Amino acid sequence: MALHAREQDLQMTTDSEEEFTFSSESEDDEDLDDEELHFGERFDPAQDTFSEENVFPSRAPHTGAAQKHRSVFSGVENLNECENDQIPVAKRAKKTLSWREETDVDVAPKPRRFLPAREPGPQLSLADSHSPVSLFKLFFSESAVSNLCHNTNAQAARALAKGRKYSWTDVSVGELYRYIGLVFYMAMVKMSSIADYWRQDSLFSVPFPATVMPRDRYRTISWNLHMSHPDADTENDKKSGTAEHDRLFRVKPLMDTIRLACKAFYHPRRNLAVKERLVACRANTVMRRFMKAKPTKLGFKCFVLTDSSNGYTVDLSVYTGNDIFPTDHGLSYDAVMSLLDKKVLGSGYHVYMDDFYTSPKLLTDLFAMKFGACGTYRDYRKDFPRSSSNSLTKKSSRGSIRWIRDGPLVCVKWMDKQVMNYFEKFRTARGVSPPDCRVAEVISFLQELLDKGRSPSTLKVYVAAIAAFSETALGQSIGRNGLVIRFLRGARRLNPPRPPTVPIWDLSTVLEAMKGHPFEPLQEIEFKHLSFKMVFLLALASVKHIGDLHALSVSATCLEFGPNDSRVILKLNPLIHL
Repeated sequence: MALHAREQDLQMTTDSEEEFTFSSESEDDEDLDDEELHFGERFDPAQDTFSEENVFPSRAPHTGAAQKHRSVFSGVENLNECENDQIPVAKRAKKTLSWREETDVDVAPKPRRFLPAREPGPQLSLADSHSPVSLFKLFFSESAVSNLCHNTNAQAARALAKGRKYSWTDVSVGELYRYIGLVFYMAMVKMSSIADYWRQDSLFSVPFPATVMPRDRYRTISWNLHMSHPDADTENDKKSGTAEHDRLFRVKPLMDTIRLACKAFYHPRRNLAVKERLVACRANTVMRRFMKAKPTKLGFKCFVLTDSSNGYTVDLSVYTGNDIFPTDHGLSYDAVMSLLDKKVLGSGYHVYMDDFYTSPKLLTDLFAMKFGACGTYRDYRKDFPRSSSNSLTKKSSRGSIRWIRDGPLVCVKWMDKQVMNYFEKFRTARGVSPPDCRVAEVISFLQELLDKGRSPSTLKVYVAAIAAFSETALGQSIGRNGLVIRFLRGARRLNPPRPPTVPIWDLSTVLEAMKGHPFEPLQEIEFKHLSFKMVFLLALASVKHIGDLHALSVSATCLEFGPNDSRVILKLNPLIHL
């Protein structure tokens, strides 16, 4: 039931011959175990608990398993004052609660009014006319771009002082806007390298970039582009390893400007969604995260608050490590609370989330802020109802529903498919309980998985799941044990990642073949071969994706000829292009 907002992430990548680092690589080791839990298995140790009745969840997409008991916890329909509002959930949970069936009647109080701080929607004057450029400048204002120019020129001067050999003139605001426009253009029109955008001697050359700026100018701006002042960067880098060090220092000036603009020029409607987003990044920084389940698998990990009606980003926070939030409520709790500001938003909003975030503590505190909340949840989360009275069982039919009301909160379950998860597999295979597992048993279990063809990355997720519920061995977590680490490294050496292979063909060879029989001379060849040649050249010149090229067809159902064969329309094969 968790509502997920739909949005399209604009990914911008530029070629740069100079890598830069946000912080020291030595800081990366301290987050490895929690990274596997938070982003591999999406487990929050501060909120999730384990018992013999509840097993560790599998969220990895390759398992193909779905959770047996689907659950949702909601405070949306109960945004009212009631006698139990001020009672902590942990204390109310001690009451004996019995699961009710879908036929039982629930008395739901009257919902609280929706009182936004501003009128929902765009915060723009209807009397003004807005062009795409003017709307873009709301988020990339001239003052922000001017600051970018100042810092970029300072970085270029610093590089030249160190002996860099290239021509440089200070970049202006107008020129930097043109540079940003080229970045957008290159994100939509893909070429194999930056130099190809300025090539003029090729069948596939594009004329637009050369009309904006020379190639060398584009590349020198890319090498020196800086959002913060280089002298301030040096001072921040000196604080590496301390609490004063800011990992986002180099991107914060522009990021904060965009965040403020997102809030200023649009006010969200009633339904909000908290979710995760991965922004593609190739910078050499320890803040890059890998999430196998995301379309963009490597980049900056962000927690985002979006308007569910259109996917608009209301606010965001970038994950920089375990110390991103100062409280001790856990990452799942703090990520949501950091995005919700009642003074900015108003009251009466409904916040939707998935089971990584949902907890009674979070929903109760949101209720106190006059926010409704709804999301799927996990049975083993702290303070969730654990009553077995009239609960779902293995014999319950698919679609069966049970629910419990506990003051302002409502918990609902329904039966879905069977689940098999990582830790349950380990416990069943080894015949041990979580606190009693030894390093030798873990390594033996991992060896069995490796013999069955499991990849090294899959083994790492198993280790993270086991470490979450096992006691330390010789003062170390299972995930940090030297023998386990050596085993995983050996597994990777035995099974190194292999890049996907594609058939290799030489374009120049194909084009050379088309100069001869049966494709030349054009006045004498069969119409079929002329069509083949025309379609192939058209595909090379215009296709954007391999799937589109594969879907091109010259079958009778995909060709449409005009009167007297004056024109022809080529259509994609609908059975392939889905």
